Parts: sequence; C-alpha cells; structure tokens
Amino acid sequence: MSRLDARPRPQIIAARPGYAVAEPIEDNDRIVGIEWELVIAWRIEQRLRELGDEWIESVSAITLQNVSSRAQRHAVIRYPDGNIVTLYDRRLADEKAVIEYFQHEYESDEAARLKRQTKAAEQAKAT
Repeated sequence: MSRLDARPRPQIIAARPGYAVAEPIEDNDRIVGIEWELVIAWRIEQRLRELGDEWIESVSAITLQNVSSRAQRHAVIRYPDGNIVTLYDRRLADEKAVIEYFQHEYESDEAARLKRQTKAAEQAKAT
C-alpha cells in the first residue's frame, strides 16, 4: 500500500453557530461589498505536500450556498465573537477592511494572471 492509499478520508465536523465566510460582491473588477455565508460544517483533509515528504492538513468551510473560488482561496472568517480573520490569521477590523483585503487579493491575482499570459506568449513567440 502506498502512502497515498493510506490517506484518511476527509472529515466533516459540524460548526458551532455564529461562524460565517465572507463572499465578495464584485462590480466591474471592483469589490463593492461582502455578504456573509453561515458556516454549517468544516471539512478537514490531509494530503501530501508537492514533494511528497510531509502530510499537511487543510480546513475549509461548508456553507449552504457555495462560495466563489475567490472566497475559498482568500478565505475570511467571522467568528461567533465578531472577530474577523483571514486564511493566514491576519485580523481585520471591520467589513471595510474585508473589502480592501479582497480588492488587494483580486489585484494580486490579476497581476499574476497577466504575468503568466505574457510569459506564455513570449515562449510561444520564441518557438
């Protein structure tokens, strides 16, 4: 049996009431607001790192409405006590800060996408 075969199945754990995930609202490439989707459960998965040398865990929120891929990649969670935290444990003061965070991440994603497109075009041109 390989190490991949030994990987445990994802676990689903019910969430305590009050957790929510921010869903950005977009208008013409701008983040203009957010909606909060209530978290009903947490999905915990294990996988091997790319080099295959270490198991890592990931946790994702399960909501009644599916959240966008952007909201998943740049998750912002509101805790039952009102604290708002990003995926990498950065605390945000309020909903305005959440909007600014999503806008910054959106612009970073777009810059990276354009850079990949430019590189691919240059490689295609060179061949």
